[in-house]
Amino acid sequence: IGKKGLGFRSIFQICQHPQVYSSCPSSSPVGAFNGFCFTFPTDDELRSLLAGSSHASYIDEILRKMPRSLLPAFLEDRPGQVAEFAQNGFASVIRMPLDRADASADVRSQIDKLCDHELPIHLFLDRICQIRIEVRDGSASTDGDHYCRVLPRQIEESWQQDGIHFQIVGVDDGAKYLVSRFCLDEQAFRPILEAGVSAK
Repeated sequence: IGKKGLGFRSIFQICQHPQVYSSCPSSSPVGAFNGFCFTFPTDDELRSLLAGSSHASYIDEILRKMPRSLLPAFLEDRPGQVAEFAQNGFASVIRMPLDRADASADVRSQIDKLCDHELPIHLFLDRICQIRIEVRDGSASTDGDHYCRVLPRQIEESWQQDGIHFQIVGVDDGAKYLVSRFCLDEQAFRPILEAGVSAK
């Protein structure tokens, strides 16, 4: 649902080795992550992967120069609640083991801002119909700390006029917004953009 990977890269603020799990609809068993499942290895894991290969002599240079996000490593295990998500029909899951002491507080702060934002942050995310935010205490039990918030997004009306695309978008709490979209002509817009940048 994203573009250019900018949102995904923000993961590295809280986790250096995220784990990505996906399912393959055409294979079995159903309810399992059997598609692309990978992580970005630690230095020790990368050394182990490259040892004995034709690239072994370049290990130090690779560690020094190569962005870790370009070196995926296959994942066999399905830790934590990953298997549960697969059984519930999720197509993909990104697991982010927090790797610094204050990361948990940062994540909770971002979740609070997401839920309490004055304006709907998902208003212009036209590829998303719902954001579900669920916070658990990490145990399999439902008796622990559990918080859930659903942020819906529904297109109630849609039309075009004079080359402009309009939508009436309904979000949580019954609020409705008029959203319009217009594609600019690149050749006409670029000189204006460049002039604005030069002026600064």
